[in-house]
Amino acid sequence: MKKLVLLLLILSCAVFGEIFYGNLHSHTSYSDGSGTPDQAYEYAKKYLDVLAVTDHAYYFAQKINGKTKPYLTKLAI
Repeated sequence: MKKLVLLLLILSCAVFGEIFYGNLHSHTSYSDGSGTPDQAYEYAKKYLDVLAVTDHAYYFAQKINGKTKPYLTKLAI
């Protein structure tokens, strides 16, 4: 099994040319994580190729300085 996975990894690199490193499920202090989306994206710029902020929607009712959390997250991109 390990040999098959290694073979597929090598073939993927040969066909697609790159491997990307990222986090496709992260939370910020806008739900149950830590830091702001701005901080998450700044960190990601240094260490990741891809980042998806996936805060829980039931926290969105609270506003920050009169602005919704989804709106502020879109500004952080």
